[in-house]
Amino acid sequence: PPGVYRGRVTIPVEGEYDLAFMMATPQFLHCFSAFVEPDPDKTVASGFEVEFNVETRFVTAGEAKPVQFVLRNASDKLPAEVPDVSVLYYQGDGRGRQVRPAKAVGDGVYEVMLDFPTTGTYYIFVGAPSRDLEYTDLAFLSLIAVPGG
Repeated sequence: PPGVYRGRVTIPVEGEYDLAFMMATPQFLHCFSAFVEPDPDKTVASGFEVEFNVETRFVTAGEAKPVQFVLRNASDKLPAEVPDVSVLYYQGDGRGRQVRPAKAVGDGVYEVMLDFPTTGTYYIFVGAPSRDLEYTDLAFLSLIAVPGG
């Protein structure tokens, strides 16, 4: 019916998202938040949980920043020691995709140094091939690079 719009997207992981709806004619832009819940029909679980240790979601564009996260076994919540943890990250528009190895610093804590060359949103995903842990299996982190000052 008039005024009702429908589209289909695939959301990689649960969480809160900021969505923008834009229309050319008539010119219209509206932003809103949406919460996505886990798919109850998904039968394959990664067996891991990730928690990012960040004080703020803002970083300075043009500077490298260490990002730490904790990887835990989902069943018992104990720290997970995985030999090949890596991070995929890219800008919000999909440009600048890079994969960086993460370094284990102990007790399930991993650290990776990431570059944020320009202002904008960056998405950070954790994976580990040896454990069949795909980048889309765990919650991700979004950081916003702001101008230096």
